[in-house]
Amino acid sequence: VLLSDGATVRLVQNNDVQQFTPHIGIKEFEERKGRGAFIIDARLAADYQNGHIPDAVNLPVDSDDAFRTKSLNGIDHGREIVVYCESLGCPFSDQVTYWLLANGFTNVYVYSGGWMDWSASHPQSLAKGAVTAG
Repeated sequence: VLLSDGATVRLVQNNDVQQFTPHIGIKEFEERKGRGAFIIDARLAADYQNGHIPDAVNLPVDSDDAFRTKSLNGIDHGREIVVYCESLGCPFSDQVTYWLLANGFTNVYVYSGGWMDWSASHPQSLAKGAVTAG
């Protein structure tokens, strides 16, 4: 009965994002990106500026709620979102995912391999500079 309450379920999910958020590999990431998923780079701004996955929007792990809310203004809460950070061991994507779930986004995935996996697999397809949400 306790887990039938939506707020309780969200609290449990948010306390263990890794367990409840689907983590995907490069093949599934490419498929979702190709279908128009909204891609979020959770790395720090300087890392993003030095290189990121094309069309990814930087939502740095160290950004505040106001910046995140403004950056995601107009993004449907049910839209497919994939978050990535540096690599498999990087916690930034899980931290940003926690914030997304806590703020009502419901279709969120984590690309586990992150920037290192993508850049090794797609050296010809790397972007630099800023991309803003919108």
